[in-house]
Amino acid sequence: RTFVVSRQGNDQNPGTLEQPWRTIFKANVNLQPGDTVLVRAGTYQEQIKPVRSGVSGSPIVYAAMPGETAVIEGEPGNLVVVVASSYSIIEGFTIRCQAYLQVLKTPEYWIHIVGDHITLRYCRVLADGDAAFNYGTLQAFSRGIVLSGQHNVVEHCYVRGQMMGVVIAGGLPRFA
Repeated sequence: RTFVVSRQGNDQNPGTLEQPWRTIFKANVNLQPGDTVLVRAGTYQEQIKPVRSGVSGSPIVYAAMPGETAVIEGEPGNLVVVVASSYSIIEGFTIRCQAYLQVLKTPEYWIHIVGDHITLRYCRVLADGDAAFNYGTLQAFSRGIVLSGQHNVVEHCYVRGQMMGVVIAGGLPRFA
């Protein structure tokens, strides 16, 4: 099944192209193994955080609508933007944390890959930062992508910003 999310949608809709859902949250709680959600252009202050995992051969797919720019900023007050479950694919998004790095009190990450067989591809992970802030005195660490699992793939992603990168906290990732 394929569903659609749009800023002009309504979560009471069936999630079709003609009658899309409004929130990624609606997709998070409704997607089943093998389902795909296409997210239309716009900025979403929500998390990609599926409540279910996919299964081998039937991943859960979150993808930006081809040819459109879908920006995921995360929930207000929560620095984690994407938390993927096993057998998930996250594809084509611009992922941007809405909090500047100086507000961090503990080590944080924006994309936390928790589980196995997860693919993050064609995403732009951006940390704009604050030019007036001295990052040399920061008492915390910001990480763009943290991999905590096995057989995970980060493929053709662009990661930019001060104190950003990829942290491998689990085994057997493959970078392409």
